[in-house]
Amino acid sequence: MQAGSDALVIHTIRHGEQSVIARLFTRQYGLISFLFKGVYSRKSSKSALLQPMQVVHVQFRLKENADLVFAGELKGLSNYRNIPFTPGSLAQLSFINEVLFKTLRQREADEVLFDYILAMLNMLDSAPSGIPDFHLRFLIDYAHFLGFGMEIPTNESRCFFDPVDGIFSTEPSVSRWNHEATQSLIEIASENQRVKPMHSNRNKRNELLGLLLAFYRHHISSLGELKSPEILKAVFE
Repeated sequence: MQAGSDALVIHTIRHGEQSVIARLFTRQYGLISFLFKGVYSRKSSKSALLQPMQVVHVQFRLKENADLVFAGELKGLSNYRNIPFTPGSLAQLSFINEVLFKTLRQREADEVLFDYILAMLNMLDSAPSGIPDFHLRFLIDYAHFLGFGMEIPTNESRCFFDPVDGIFSTEPSVSRWNHEATQSLIEIASENQRVKPMHSNRNKRNELLGLLLAFYRHHISSLGELKSPEILKAVFE
């Protein structure tokens, strides 16, 4: 069956001299591994389109339960205007790409998640000077799609976040975040920060990033260590 879908490039690996195996998160069909032929031929423009986190439209012949799908026509849907020229935004894009590569396992369509990711990328690209806390907000929101998101409390006394149960408590404990870290989490995750996240200071940002990644590892044991957080810390020094 001939099919087509908008898609986000997640990961690529060279296959032979001129071909590429690319993992794309498609809007209509979920995560699919494609074989693109002739990517490195002299007349092809596919190599530029198959960079991680590019938004494309791909045509292909859909085969149920196929591990590798042969791709047909490929075209770009948009170009980033500000991200490539903003070091912080570029580092955040690489971080989000690494998180998606490590965690995205959708074998079926999830149009809500796909649209959310694109909306977030558009928001990042629309900020010429960057959004320092953007990657933190992404982690907070994305956890909901992975099944372990937290519900932000309306009661101010619940000021200690428990990463094991994903709940906010009124009492401190060894396993719970302290009041300051929990408050930073609440501020970034609150509804009124959705369009313009707060600009936390460097130390708070780094602490919260480490805590959120530990929270992710508790629920996704295969996440392992990521390379991009060190780049983020260096860029936002």
